[in-house]
Amino acid sequence: MAIELESMISCPSCSFSWSLQMPIDACLAFVPCPRCAEILRPRTGDCCVPCSYGDLACPPVQKDGNCC
Repeated sequence: MAIELESMISCPSCSFSWSLQMPIDACLAFVPCPRCAEILRPRTGDCCVPCSYGDLACPPVQKDGNCC
């Protein structure tokens, strides 16, 4: 299975969605919303912002099913 590096993120504060390029070997713990500037942080139990607010999990989770 190919690992996808682009996830659509949806801001929980303003509902704005945007495409986010994810690093292949790391998790994104903090991502600012480009519309409202809210700093998105992972929800409890998630390793990163894409796993919490994206349509795809981060590459390490896609690959191994495990968090960074």
